[in-house]
Amino acid sequence: MTPAQYPHSDLVFVGSHCHCWRQPLALGQVHPRSVLVAHADQQVLAEMIWHEQWRRSVLVSQPGTAWPRTTLGQVALWLRKLTRVALDVELCMLGHVLVLLALPWVLVSYHVWEQCRDARCTPLPAVTVPAPRVLGHYARQESCEETRERLQALWDAVEHQGEREQPPVPDGLRMVTTFVCERAQGE
Repeated sequence: MTPAQYPHSDLVFVGSHCHCWRQPLALGQVHPRSVLVAHADQQVLAEMIWHEQWRRSVLVSQPGTAWPRTTLGQVALWLRKLTRVALDVELCMLGHVLVLLALPWVLVSYHVWEQCRDARCTPLPAVTVPAPRVLGHYARQESCEETRERLQALWDAVEHQGEREQPPVPDGLRMVTTFVCERAQGE
């Protein structure tokens, strides 16, 4: 086995006796597998796989592989790090699910283009507007509304400051931004 079979971007750890290469994910696989390759002869010494029942990375050694003491210490450290990364990924995914379940309110910003003539402005339905943007998730409607009011006040102050520095053109296009609290749709 030569290093050419393992792209450098997939190198995970380098030790005194071997290095660890991440394998590509197979279809339906959540946790990546890694192989330990000896520096000396580029032979696969072992594989690090995720053990679902034990919820940690485990070392599956090739038969007849001799392990120097320092290498075993390095591999143990790598196993702990890989387990920590795998659990962090699972917690992050769980966190996204909890956000959708426990935080049913979202703060959304909407943009509308308006045509202004003689100080009267009307929305332009033919103009493509950006999609609504989710700005935050909230557990209670009151929290969402408080944040919306603060954000709207800040936005109004910025727009007012801009109008003082340069008066609005009486005829032309303008974009109006509004902030709304809505029920989450299960993004």
